[in-house]
Amino acid sequence: MTILMDVIGLIDIVRHVLLQMTQLPKTSHMKIGLVGSTFPKKTAEGGQMKRLILFLFFILFFTGNSFAYVGFWWGYAFTHNVSGISGDGSFVVVGINAECYYESETNRGMYEICDGNASVYFFRNGEIVWSKEMLGDFILSISYHNATIALAVQENSTGYVYLIRNDGKILWKKECPWANNVFVTRKYVIVGDSRGYVYLFNREGRLLWKLKLGDRLFVNDEYMITGSSSNGTVYFIGLINNNIKMLWEYQVNHVYKVLIAGNSSLVVGFDTYPELYFKKNASILLFSRNGTLFWKRKFKSLVDVEISNNGKYLGVVTPSELYFLNMKGELLWSKNITDIVDVSLFDKSLIVVTRRGKIYVFNETGKRDFIFETGKTIRHTIYVDNHIIASGDGVYVFKTLSYKPSTLRILAPYGEIHLNDTYITDAPNNITLVPGRYEVRVIEDRCINHVENISLGFGEVKIVKIRGIGYLDVFSNVSNAEVYVNGTSIGVVPILQYELSEGEYHIEVVAKGYKSYTQEVLIAPCEHKAINATLYPLFSKNSEPKVENTSNILERDSSISNTLLFLIPLLVVVTLIIILMHKR
Repeated sequence: MTILMDVIGLIDIVRHVLLQMTQLPKTSHMKIGLVGSTFPKKTAEGGQMKRLILFLFFILFFTGNSFAYVGFWWGYAFTHNVSGISGDGSFVVVGINAECYYESETNRGMYEICDGNASVYFFRNGEIVWSKEMLGDFILSISYHNATIALAVQENSTGYVYLIRNDGKILWKKECPWANNVFVTRKYVIVGDSRGYVYLFNREGRLLWKLKLGDRLFVNDEYMITGSSSNGTVYFIGLINNNIKMLWEYQVNHVYKVLIAGNSSLVVGFDTYPELYFKKNASILLFSRNGTLFWKRKFKSLVDVEISNNGKYLGVVTPSELYFLNMKGELLWSKNITDIVDVSLFDKSLIVVTRRGKIYVFNETGKRDFIFETGKTIRHTIYVDNHIIASGDGVYVFKTLSYKPSTLRILAPYGEIHLNDTYITDAPNNITLVPGRYEVRVIEDRCINHVENISLGFGEVKIVKIRGIGYLDVFSNVSNAEVYVNGTSIGVVPILQYELSEGEYHIEVVAKGYKSYTQEVLIAPCEHKAINATLYPLFSKNSEPKVENTSNILERDSSISNTLLFLIPLLVVVTLIIILMHKR
């Protein structure tokens, strides 16, 4: 699928170029040969033809190593945290630790118990090809190269190294106590353990040698660099004919990390062991291939350090800052980002993942070229063969593209966005994708359940508008009264939890011999609305119960009150006159 996308993108570019070429004016002579050839006169059209041919040549031969975009390709969610990842883009290997818990006994104190179900999954273009389960307790290291996978696995109190073919066949398994680091190369399998021993196996599984070189290890094809967190000695070693050649060494008090990239080697050290443990007062040193120290810089605190694949740039993460340095140790740019958990580099770009599940890609000027927000925790990221692989509660694979990716715009009030059965992020959101086909599912418990299959082309923007779901209950004093929503019957009362998309509705409740009940209701997402419809009986088939106008009653009462107010004084006066006449 990866190659297909590149080819399709290239074909699309070539198609536009050829379309322009076919629209050029025709020349009178187009015969080309070694003898007696006739060429058209040099014209503006001919120059344009040359430019188009040169452009086509450039596209065919130089776009393979450049990119301008990043798009999400595929993901997969696991029930356990991912412990290790490796691969080459099209093939991805994922390690999952066993489930463990702690118990406490009077004699033994607190101890850990694991179910032994450490597993490894092998993906091809987003699909699981095979998996291996019950390998032990912890997958401590994974390496993939040349169609083979090397694993360092801890089981109970010992360790094992596996070499597995990419069709799932286990080629060999060797016991290596406390193995915690493994690298597979074209010729060798190199293993490091926590005691500082380094093992060199050939591809057939024969142990060539075992030496105590340090508990920090990194291998880059025919070279390896080791360091010790205790005595601080760094060794740079060449792997030659099943043996080693010590090329140079350097003394650092306590080595934390060693890396090789391009013609450069990176060493991170600390002056004291407590500083190493708390990552305080770190020293970062950059060496040439022959051991020349380019520069050394100090940082008060440290989260992570990585070097680009060409060895020309460094990314340094502290608890409060992100630094981008060149090969001379000069600061090119920095940013205030406080929750970075891992960083990786490729060419001139820097990949950052945060504790909150955000993935950023910055270019050499510090401009943010890409952002992707997952709804899951991200702990680790690597860059291999034009692919960014991030892992945490799941695995997310992105592809660097030389053509414009697609954009999926989910317009929903809220809900989880799933692509091809994998939870990606929350709505509303915009997702940058590798062009292709996707099953889009947006769900929110009892509020949204939208499923749609979409096909996205190069540079296409697809908008998916989703309305939330609410619920309607209808009750009435008349049994079996029928309920209509916007003129359509939905059944008889009682109506319970009837699903309606968010919006305004006309509700009518009718029963024979009763006056209809009507009401306008507004349903909001996740809202539960209830209607109590009271129906009144009709007096006859052709009449309705007469309800006296309350305003007339009020007017009549007011008139009576005014009359009484006039008559009472009059009666008093008449009574007084009668009394006086009687006395006389």
